[in-house]
Amino acid sequence: MRRLLAIGVVGTWEGAWQKAQGNERSVAAAPIGEGEQVYLEVERADSPIESFLLSDMPVPLQLERGSRYRVVKHGNGVETPIATTVEVILSNGTVNA
Repeated sequence: MRRLLAIGVVGTWEGAWQKAQGNERSVAAAPIGEGEQVYLEVERADSPIESFLLSDMPVPLQLERGSRYRVVKHGNGVETPIATTVEVILSNGTVNA
């Protein structure tokens, strides 16, 4: 299963924080234009925010319930901005506690 986190984002953008369900397995973003960067920011209990640079290749995730995440795109000032979509791939089985 997949869940869309961002659809057609152009330019710099920060998505809303999403509560982790524990079944998130990986995340991918495409297309990403030259000079643009897309990150997944993850906030876990008692830890600083981690940032994962995204691409069209899925980035593995291990999120516990109680953590949260959001998409951040940096794209202002690029010559040709691209509309980027980000999706998280979910497991169909059990979730992490």
